[in-house]
Amino acid sequence: MVLSAKHKDELNCAIADYLKSSGYTEAYNHFIQEADVPSDKANDKKFNGLLEKKWTSVLRLQKKVMDLESKVTETVKEYEGGATKRERSADNWIPRPPERYCLTGHRMPITRVI
Repeated sequence: MVLSAKHKDELNCAIADYLKSSGYTEAYNHFIQEADVPSDKANDKKFNGLLEKKWTSVLRLQKKVMDLESKVTETVKEYEGGATKRERSADNWIPRPPERYCLTGHRMPITRVI
């Protein structure tokens, strides 16, 4: 994936903030030099904790995607495992006497449920 220049700068600043806040001063200094991050931008308050927030949101979204994928596979299995129109006969799905429940207010037998 290709990042735009703005996103690349924001990512570099977030990495620099993470290195500095975690106490990796030597790595921070080398990263600032190699990534050409201005020191005033690296110390900006808007990047405080940004990398950790993004990382936790990525993990949360990955878990959500995995849960949804498992639901999709379950639904596909249910759909494929169900009876097809060729396998179903009218005897299996049309209500027939004796009725299980007696509904009041109806004069004719119930022949379908929508």
